[in-house]
Amino acid sequence: MTDAHESDPVDRYEYLRGLSLEEAEAHLAELTAGLTEAEKHYTGPIGSLRRKLNDEDLEQLGAALGDLLPMSTNPLVQQELIDHPELGPEDLLFYSIASAAWDISGFMSRFKNSGVTLFSGVGIID
Repeated sequence: MTDAHESDPVDRYEYLRGLSLEEAEAHLAELTAGLTEAEKHYTGPIGSLRRKLNDEDLEQLGAALGDLLPMSTNPLVQQELIDHPELGPEDLLFYSIASAAWDISGFMSRFKNSGVTLFSGVGIID
């Protein structure tokens, strides 16, 4: 049986926004580990020729992207930005979440069945 926050998108959204910083960091680590694991399926001589994500990876990575947005709007994650202006981006959870979303989107954009497209040069700040 699944928890309510796993089956209902609204409950999932509220659950992710309610995580403590430590819980959010742990969940982010799980999501990035999932990307690392998925990337292994598409490297090497045969894997690099694949043009479609398998269903399991597609579902896992899509769910990861779905989790990252509410995590970035978590009040504690947002408050960390305000409370610690002296910290660099690599030390703030908000930027780690944004970086993970970028990495997952970039990886998924390589595949025809992902529904993800990245446009080169759009919104890039020097």
